Amino acid sequence: MIRGYQIDLDGRAVGLDVTAFIGVSVGIGSDLHTAESAVTAIRGVTECHHITGAHTLMLKVKTESTVTLERFIRELRAVPGIVQTETMVALSTTLERGPLAMPEPSAPKRRRKKRSGERPAVVPD
Repeated sequence: MIRGYQIDLDGRAVGLDVTAFIGVSVGIGSDLHTAESAVTAIRGVTECHHITGAHTLMLKVKTESTVTLERFIRELRAVPGIVQTETMVALSTTLERGPLAMPEPSAPKRRRKKRSGERPAVVPD
């Protein structure tokens, strides 16, 4: 089954300079499915895995800077059911494959309608 198509982009080339892995512990008695849904809705999460070991979930996150990573962690810790996080920042990446969440696009530029007989405008690169 084909789940989709993707473009393999360099995160740094599109302004996503920080990659972090965050172990998330969901409290006993908390609804894991609800916590997963809330976590994956936060902008910047590129992967979410239910894992064994010290944490319940392992996230891969891409952000613009350590400032935006700190904001992300604050938002993550506010999710009901999350009792602890542990963040590891990647210093460099040897290999990375898979989809990349893109930053929000800016507002589209308005184009002027072409009049009949008018040649298209040349736009410099």
